Amino acid sequence: MPFLAILLDCLTLGAYFFQLHFGSPFIYVLGIGLQIIVTLIQLGFCFSYKGKRYRNPWIFGIFKATIPYSIIIVSTAVNGIMVIMYGFNLFGINSVIFTG
Repeated sequence: MPFLAILLDCLTLGAYFFQLHFGSPFIYVLGIGLQIIVTLIQLGFCFSYKGKRYRNPWIFGIFKATIPYSIIIVSTAVNGIMVIMYGFNLFGINSVIFTG
């Protein structure tokens, strides 16, 4: 699953650069749709991950996640933030990711 999360991140990164160079309102809508779908898939990865999630349960009072589970969590968080940024751009609130 961590490898699939990385592949999905590469897919969304490629879609971002495609939108950056060939951007139009229709392509931006397709981009946010793809980003939402990928984020939902990765959210499913977070809940259905069957591997070991934490190592040494209590070190200095906090849980330490394993590296594969951390990859999935960080990937999901970054894609969730990107959905919000795409939404800001699409609704004209803020054009941080696609200036113009």
